[in-house]
Amino acid sequence: METVTKAAGIKDKIFKRISMGYIVGTRVEEAIEACRKIEPLGFSATICPWNNKGDDFRIVADAYIEAAEQIIHHKLNCYLSIKTPAIGYDESLMNEIVSVARKGKLRIHFDAQSPDTADRNLSLFEKTLSDYKNLSYTLPARWNRSLRDAEKVIEMGIPVRIVKGEWADPADPLKDPEEGFTDVLSALSGRARHIAVATHNVPLLKRCMGIVREKENSWELEQLYGLPMQTVRMARGEGIPVRFYIPYGRACLPYGLSMIKKKPEMLWWVIRDLIRADSFKIS
Repeated sequence: METVTKAAGIKDKIFKRISMGYIVGTRVEEAIEACRKIEPLGFSATICPWNNKGDDFRIVADAYIEAAEQIIHHKLNCYLSIKTPAIGYDESLMNEIVSVARKGKLRIHFDAQSPDTADRNLSLFEKTLSDYKNLSYTLPARWNRSLRDAEKVIEMGIPVRIVKGEWADPADPLKDPEEGFTDVLSALSGRARHIAVATHNVPLLKRCMGIVREKENSWELEQLYGLPMQTVRMARGEGIPVRFYIPYGRACLPYGLSMIKKKPEMLWWVIRDLIRADSFKIS
Protein backbone atom coordinates (compact mmCIF):
# COMPACT_ATOMS: atom_id res chain seq x y z
CA MET A 1 0.00 0.00 0.00
CA GLU A 2 2.81 2.39 0.90
CA THR A 3 4.57 1.62 -2.39
CA VAL A 4 1.40 2.39 -4.35
CA THR A 5 0.97 5.68 -2.49
CA LYS A 6 4.57 6.70 -3.19
CA ALA A 7 4.20 5.80 -6.86
CA ALA A 8 1.06 7.90 -7.11
CA GLY A 9 2.88 10.81 -5.50
CA ILE A 10 5.75 10.54 -7.96
CA LYS A 11 3.31 10.50 -10.89
CA ASP A 12 1.56 13.59 -9.56
CA LYS A 13 4.88 15.44 -9.31
CA ILE A 14 5.86 14.41 -12.84
CA PHE A 15 2.57 15.54 -14.34
CA LYS A 16 2.61 18.80 -12.42
CA ARG A 17 6.09 19.52 -13.74
CA ILE A 18 5.01 18.75 -17.29
CA SER A 19 1.91 20.92 -17.12
CA MET A 20 3.87 23.90 -15.80
CA GLY A 21 5.97 23.74 -18.97
CA TYR A 22 2.94 24.79 -20.99
CA ILE A 23 1.67 27.77 -19.01
CA VAL A 24 3.19 31.15 -18.21
CA GLY A 25 1.71 31.38 -14.73
CA THR A 26 -1.52 31.41 -12.81
CA ARG A 27 -2.59 35.04 -13.38
CA VAL A 28 -3.74 36.97 -16.42
CA GLU A 29 -1.05 39.57 -15.73
CA GLU A 30 1.60 36.94 -16.44
CA ALA A 31 0.00 36.07 -19.78
CA ILE A 32 -0.21 39.74 -20.72
CA GLU A 33 3.44 40.26 -19.82
CA ALA A 34 4.37 37.29 -22.01
CA CYS A 35 2.49 38.84 -24.93
CA ARG A 36 4.23 42.17 -24.40
CA LYS A 37 7.63 40.48 -24.43
CA ILE A 38 7.13 38.50 -27.63
CA GLU A 39 5.57 41.29 -29.72
CA PRO A 40 8.91 43.11 -30.26
CA LEU A 41 10.28 39.77 -31.51
CA GLY A 42 7.67 39.72 -34.25
CA PHE A 43 5.32 37.17 -32.68
CA SER A 44 1.59 37.55 -32.08
CA ALA A 45 -0.41 35.64 -29.48
CA THR A 46 -3.64 34.20 -28.25
CA ILE A 47 -4.24 33.71 -24.54
CA CYS A 48 -6.59 31.34 -22.75
CA PRO A 49 -7.33 30.89 -19.04
CA TRP A 50 -7.15 27.16 -18.35
CA ASN A 51 -9.74 25.91 -15.90
CA ASN A 52 -10.20 22.62 -14.12
CA LYS A 53 -13.09 20.30 -14.88
CA GLY A 54 -15.99 21.12 -12.61
CA ASP A 55 -15.17 24.79 -12.14
CA ASP A 56 -18.22 27.02 -11.79
CA PHE A 57 -19.35 28.40 -15.15
CA ARG A 58 -19.62 31.91 -13.73
CA ILE A 59 -16.03 31.85 -12.50
CA VAL A 60 -14.74 30.66 -15.88
CA ALA A 61 -16.74 33.32 -17.73
CA ASP A 62 -15.35 35.99 -15.41
CA ALA A 63 -11.83 34.77 -16.22
CA TYR A 64 -12.56 35.14 -19.95
CA ILE A 65 -13.97 38.62 -19.39
CA GLU A 66 -10.91 39.64 -17.38
CA ALA A 67 -8.63 38.32 -20.13
CA ALA A 68 -10.56 40.25 -22.79
CA GLU A 69 -10.37 43.45 -20.77
CA GLN A 70 -6.62 43.09 -20.32
CA ILE A 71 -5.91 42.37 -23.99
CA ILE A 72 -7.92 45.44 -24.98
CA HIS A 73 -6.38 47.65 -22.31
CA HIS A 74 -2.83 46.82 -23.41
CA LYS A 75 -3.66 47.03 -27.15
CA LEU A 76 -1.99 43.70 -27.87
CA ASN A 77 -1.70 41.80 -31.14
CA CYS A 78 -3.62 39.02 -29.48
CA TYR A 79 -7.00 37.36 -29.48
CA LEU A 80 -8.90 35.46 -26.77
CA SER A 81 -9.39 31.68 -26.93
CA ILE A 82 -12.28 30.16 -25.00
CA LYS A 83 -13.69 26.70 -24.31
CA THR A 84 -17.49 26.80 -24.40
CA PRO A 85 -18.08 23.61 -22.36
CA ALA A 86 -16.35 25.44 -19.50
CA ILE A 87 -19.17 28.01 -19.47
CA GLY A 88 -21.87 25.39 -19.98
CA TYR A 89 -22.62 26.66 -23.51
CA ASP A 90 -24.51 29.40 -21.69
CA GLU A 91 -25.72 32.08 -24.12
CA SER A 92 -26.07 34.74 -21.45
CA LEU A 93 -22.49 34.21 -20.26
CA MET A 94 -21.32 34.22 -23.88
CA ASN A 95 -23.13 37.50 -24.45
CA GLU A 96 -21.29 39.03 -21.49
CA ILE A 97 -17.94 38.00 -22.97
CA VAL A 98 -18.93 39.40 -26.36
CA SER A 99 -20.07 42.65 -24.77
CA VAL A 100 -16.55 43.24 -23.46
CA ALA A 101 -14.85 42.05 -26.66
CA ARG A 102 -16.99 44.37 -28.75
CA LYS A 103 -15.59 47.43 -26.97
CA GLY A 104 -12.12 46.70 -28.34
CA LYS A 105 -13.09 44.80 -31.51
CA LEU A 106 -11.37 41.78 -29.97
CA ARG A 107 -11.48 38.44 -31.73
CA ILE A 108 -12.88 35.53 -29.75
CA HIS A 109 -11.78 32.06 -30.78
CA PHE A 110 -13.77 28.92 -30.04
CA ASP A 111 -11.42 26.08 -29.10
CA ALA A 112 -12.36 22.46 -29.79
CA GLN A 113 -12.59 19.81 -27.10
CA SER A 114 -14.03 16.27 -27.22
CA PRO A 115 -16.22 15.07 -30.12
CA ASP A 116 -19.33 14.93 -27.93
CA THR A 117 -19.08 18.71 -27.41
CA ALA A 118 -18.81 19.58 -31.11
CA ASP A 119 -22.49 20.08 -31.94
CA ARG A 120 -23.21 22.35 -28.98
CA ASN A 121 -19.97 24.25 -29.54
CA LEU A 122 -20.83 24.91 -33.18
CA SER A 123 -24.42 25.81 -32.32
CA LEU A 124 -23.30 28.44 -29.80
CA PHE A 125 -20.74 29.69 -32.31
CA GLU A 126 -23.37 30.21 -35.00
CA LYS A 127 -25.71 32.00 -32.60
CA THR A 128 -22.89 34.25 -31.40
CA LEU A 129 -21.73 34.97 -34.94
CA SER A 130 -25.16 36.34 -35.82
CA ASP A 131 -24.52 39.13 -33.30
CA TYR A 132 -20.72 39.50 -33.33
CA LYS A 133 -18.64 38.84 -36.42
CA ASN A 134 -15.12 38.89 -34.98
CA LEU A 135 -14.99 35.17 -34.21
CA SER A 136 -12.86 32.23 -35.29
CA TYR A 137 -13.17 28.46 -34.95
CA THR A 138 -11.11 25.29 -34.54
CA LEU A 139 -11.30 22.21 -36.77
CA PRO A 140 -9.69 19.02 -35.35
CA ALA A 141 -8.02 16.91 -38.03
CA ARG A 142 -8.93 13.62 -36.35
CA TRP A 143 -12.68 14.15 -36.77
CA ASN A 144 -14.45 13.10 -39.97
CA ARG A 145 -16.98 15.89 -39.47
CA SER A 146 -14.26 18.53 -39.84
CA LEU A 147 -14.41 18.32 -43.63
CA ARG A 148 -18.13 19.12 -43.48
CA ASP A 149 -17.56 21.83 -40.90
CA ALA A 150 -14.83 23.29 -43.12
CA GLU A 151 -17.49 24.08 -45.72
CA LYS A 152 -19.52 25.91 -43.07
CA VAL A 153 -16.45 27.86 -41.95
CA ILE A 154 -15.74 28.91 -45.52
CA GLU A 155 -19.33 30.04 -46.00
CA MET A 156 -19.20 32.00 -42.74
CA GLY A 157 -16.08 33.82 -43.90
CA ILE A 158 -14.24 33.47 -40.59
CA PRO A 159 -10.64 32.64 -39.64
CA VAL A 160 -10.05 28.98 -38.76
CA ARG A 161 -7.44 27.06 -36.78
CA ILE A 162 -6.56 23.48 -37.73
CA VAL A 163 -5.32 21.19 -34.95
CA LYS A 164 -4.61 17.47 -34.83
CA GLY A 165 -7.01 17.15 -31.91
CA GLU A 166 -6.53 15.44 -28.59
CA TRP A 167 -9.58 13.18 -28.94
CA ALA A 168 -10.11 10.64 -31.71
CA ASP A 169 -13.34 10.43 -33.66
CA PRO A 170 -15.36 7.56 -32.09
CA ALA A 171 -16.61 6.69 -35.58
CA ASP A 172 -13.06 6.46 -36.94
CA PRO A 173 -10.63 5.99 -34.03
CA LEU A 174 -7.76 4.83 -36.26
CA LYS A 175 -7.92 7.85 -38.56
CA ASP A 176 -4.45 9.17 -39.38
CA PRO A 177 -4.35 12.67 -37.84
CA GLU A 178 -1.70 13.91 -40.25
CA GLU A 179 -3.67 12.81 -43.29
CA GLY A 180 -6.75 14.36 -41.72
CA PHE A 181 -4.81 17.57 -41.15
CA THR A 182 -3.73 17.93 -44.76
CA ASP A 183 -7.21 16.94 -45.99
CA VAL A 184 -8.81 19.73 -43.97
CA LEU A 185 -6.12 22.19 -45.05
CA SER A 186 -6.63 21.27 -48.70
CA ALA A 187 -10.37 21.86 -48.32
CA LEU A 188 -9.75 25.30 -46.82
CA SER A 189 -6.83 26.37 -49.01
CA GLY A 190 -7.67 29.25 -51.31
CA ARG A 191 -11.19 29.43 -49.88
CA ALA A 192 -10.98 30.26 -46.17
CA ARG A 193 -10.55 33.84 -44.99
CA HIS A 194 -7.49 32.99 -42.86
CA ILE A 195 -5.92 29.72 -41.72
CA ALA A 196 -3.90 29.04 -38.59
CA VAL A 197 -1.88 25.83 -38.87
CA ALA A 198 -1.38 24.61 -35.32
CA THR A 199 1.46 22.11 -35.26
CA HIS A 200 4.96 21.56 -33.92
CA ASN A 201 5.54 18.65 -36.32
CA VAL A 202 8.25 19.61 -38.82
CA PRO A 203 7.36 17.12 -41.61
CA LEU A 204 3.69 18.04 -41.30
CA LEU A 205 4.46 21.75 -41.52
CA LYS A 206 6.49 21.10 -44.68
CA ARG A 207 3.49 19.34 -46.22
CA CYS A 208 1.23 22.20 -45.18
CA MET A 209 3.55 24.75 -46.74
CA GLY A 210 3.36 22.87 -50.03
CA ILE A 211 -0.45 22.89 -49.94
CA VAL A 212 -0.95 26.57 -49.11
CA ARG A 213 1.60 27.71 -51.67
CA GLU A 214 -0.45 26.20 -54.49
CA LYS A 215 -3.11 28.88 -53.97
CA GLU A 216 -3.33 32.39 -52.57
CA ASN A 217 -3.82 32.12 -48.80
CA SER A 218 -3.68 34.21 -45.66
CA TRP A 219 -2.16 31.92 -43.08
CA GLU A 220 0.10 31.57 -40.05
CA LEU A 221 1.75 28.99 -37.84
CA GLU A 222 0.26 28.74 -34.37
CA GLN A 223 2.13 26.92 -31.63
CA LEU A 224 1.51 26.16 -27.98
CA TYR A 225 3.84 27.92 -25.56
CA GLY A 226 6.53 25.56 -24.30
CA LEU A 227 6.75 23.27 -27.33
CA PRO A 228 9.97 22.72 -29.35
CA MET A 229 10.96 25.56 -31.67
CA GLN A 230 11.96 23.79 -34.90
CA THR A 231 8.70 24.65 -36.65
CA VAL A 232 8.91 28.26 -35.48
CA ARG A 233 12.39 28.65 -36.96
CA MET A 234 11.25 27.04 -40.19
CA ALA A 235 8.23 29.33 -40.46
CA ARG A 236 10.25 32.45 -39.69
CA GLY A 237 12.82 31.45 -42.29
CA GLU A 238 10.06 31.22 -44.89
CA GLY A 239 8.44 34.51 -43.89
CA ILE A 240 5.39 32.83 -42.34
CA PRO A 241 3.80 34.72 -39.41
CA VAL A 242 3.95 32.91 -36.05
CA ARG A 243 1.46 33.14 -33.21
CA PHE A 244 1.89 31.58 -29.77
CA TYR A 245 -1.00 30.05 -27.86
CA ILE A 246 -0.31 31.17 -24.28
CA PRO A 247 -2.30 29.43 -21.54
CA TYR A 248 -2.34 30.44 -17.91
CA GLY A 249 -4.19 29.45 -14.75
CA ARG A 250 -4.50 26.09 -13.09
CA ALA A 251 -3.01 23.79 -15.66
CA CYS A 252 -4.96 21.08 -17.38
CA LEU A 253 -2.36 18.34 -17.58
CA PRO A 254 -1.63 17.58 -21.23
CA TYR A 255 -1.23 13.86 -20.72
CA GLY A 256 -3.67 12.74 -18.02
CA LEU A 257 -3.35 9.47 -16.20
CA SER A 258 -6.69 8.29 -17.57
CA MET A 259 -5.45 8.78 -21.13
CA ILE A 260 -2.22 6.94 -20.42
CA LYS A 261 -4.24 3.95 -19.22
CA LYS A 262 -5.95 3.91 -22.62
CA LYS A 263 -2.74 4.58 -24.58
CA PRO A 264 0.37 3.26 -22.76
CA GLU A 265 2.63 4.63 -25.51
CA MET A 266 1.86 8.10 -24.20
CA LEU A 267 4.33 7.44 -21.39
CA TRP A 268 7.03 8.13 -23.98
CA TRP A 269 5.51 11.55 -24.55
CA VAL A 270 5.84 12.23 -20.84
CA ILE A 271 9.53 11.28 -20.83
CA ARG A 272 10.16 13.29 -24.00
CA ASP A 273 8.60 16.40 -22.49
CA LEU A 274 10.64 16.09 -19.33
CA ILE A 275 13.94 16.05 -21.21
CA ARG A 276 13.12 18.49 -24.04
CA ALA A 277 15.49 21.44 -24.17
CA ASP A 278 14.51 23.26 -27.36
CA SER A 279 11.32 24.91 -26.15
CA PHE A 280 10.15 28.49 -26.18
CA LYS A 281 10.37 30.17 -22.78
CA ILE A 282 9.73 33.71 -21.63
CA SER A 283 12.05 34.92 -18.92
